[in-house]
Amino acid sequence: MGSTENRPMGSFSVIAANLPGWIDASVPIAASRAGAIGCLNLEHAGSGEPASRELHRFARYGRGRLGLKLDQEALELVGIDSIPPIISFVILGGAGIFGRLAEIMATMQASGRQVMVECTSLEQGRRALAVGANGLIAKGNEAGGRIGDTSTFVLLQALLKETKRDVWAQGGIGLHTAAACVAGGSAGVILDEQLALTPESTLPDSIKSVIARFDGDGVVVAGEEPGVLYRFLKNPGSLAVEALQRFGADAQAIQPGDSDSFREYLKSCFGWGPVDRTAWPLGQGGIWANPLAHKFFNTAGIIRAFRCAPADHIRQAIAIPSLVAGAPLAKAHGMRYPILQGPMTRVSDKAEFAEAVATAGALPFLALALLKGTELRVLLESTAALLGGKPWGVGMLGFAAPDLRQEQLDRILEIRPGFAIIAGGRPDQAAHLEAAGITTYLHVPTAGLLNGFIQDGSRHFIFEGRECGGHVGPLSSFVLWGSVVETLLEAIDSGIEPGDLRVVFAGGIHDALSSAIAAVIAAPLTARGVKFGVLIGTGYLFTREAVTTHAIVSTFQAEALACES
Repeated sequence: MGSTENRPMGSFSVIAANLPGWIDASVPIAASRAGAIGCLNLEHAGSGEPASRELHRFARYGRGRLGLKLDQEALELVGIDSIPPIISFVILGGAGIFGRLAEIMATMQASGRQVMVECTSLEQGRRALAVGANGLIAKGNEAGGRIGDTSTFVLLQALLKETKRDVWAQGGIGLHTAAACVAGGSAGVILDEQLALTPESTLPDSIKSVIARFDGDGVVVAGEEPGVLYRFLKNPGSLAVEALQRFGADAQAIQPGDSDSFREYLKSCFGWGPVDRTAWPLGQGGIWANPLAHKFFNTAGIIRAFRCAPADHIRQAIAIPSLVAGAPLAKAHGMRYPILQGPMTRVSDKAEFAEAVATAGALPFLALALLKGTELRVLLESTAALLGGKPWGVGMLGFAAPDLRQEQLDRILEIRPGFAIIAGGRPDQAAHLEAAGITTYLHVPTAGLLNGFIQDGSRHFIFEGRECGGHVGPLSSFVLWGSVVETLLEAIDSGIEPGDLRVVFAGGIHDALSSAIAAVIAAPLTARGVKFGVLIGTGYLFTREAVTTHAIVSTFQAEALACES
């Protein structure tokens, strides 16, 4: 589960908070009475009256361990001395908090309270640890409100490797990803938008109806720089969000002190009022609000589900190891490991590189990209000759020009590699290759599109989150993977044969920790008999063979190794 030197809140905890900018203690109170850790979020409180009223209501009716989320503005409104004694911890967040972090930390800790710091980057995590933070919040790019440019999946891994102190995950968290976070060593998860449609949530019905239809897309990022980024829902008529995007794009032209600056305008419009005048801080995790409320009815039911999920998923993952040598997908591929090497244009178009990957036990894929003519034929023929009987495949672009795609298809059917991946492809394209005995995977960017692909007969899928290189879909790995697990489970319940399904996760997977996290997310599928594996692309750029086989030059690899963001 990951070792910790300071785990005061138990081995796993759910912290439940109200949405940023919606100052109401009802949800954190209900969650605290259901066994979660209630946290009153006072970010963007606006004025002292609602902050003070809800704080005292929270202190009176909350149960168990209670906490506050404070940004610089809320800290000034509330005042450290006015925080009720029952509040045992504080989460500090917001771009302005880091300037006074050491001072605030010392004062809070002197009062006996623990202090966690919300981090949107590894650098912020290091700063927080340097001044003695009791724990960190890995708030990923898919969350609502203030964010950085790193997803929860990647940021959580980075912070867990940086410290043995407690790290909680926030952003895009659903039941399956919560379990995986804990399996990876996280102290727990933070929920807010996931609880937006519970009976305890006091959001207006007009806002709830919008969130109920939310599919994870349509949330945009606005801001001046990576350290001052915010995610909002962009509805038709979202004039405030459009203005924030313009301010962010024009940030370099804005003069210091300009009354129309991004931060000034943000302060005036952040919240949950009329869509034309306010910017709703909703993240991709809002995709879970409707299914969770529908399935578990209220805050207490959702909290119970999240508290049970880690043990269930980990038990399933242990019972049927999916990423070991000889795992079901590896056997189906005739490979040692259930690992696909992702096709990369101008990298994995070398027969020698494919041979190195296959010899090491994974399934190599040539990137055909826009290759045609003699160059295409030579690549396919030389790879087939060099690999002999080892399995290999090709990566195609489903949206390539028809004449180019047909030429590539003709050569593929002539050489007959065992596998294909079609990026941006359609079920009919895959079916044509499958009929020729070529196992074909389709990239699927959303759960909604997956439903249609299943109905059209497709059974082999790659789910590639935004953490991948190259062309990507709208959703982060955590949000995409969690949502497609639900869709596939529903398909199995409706009669789809699980043994026919081959499911591959891609995006941010590069080592044992990231692979284990992915495997735990997929555990409910493998428990039903689905064949599961992972696709790794970027990780291969850091191998010796990538240079020695001339897939990339050594200078490129050196630059990649030196890169930190």
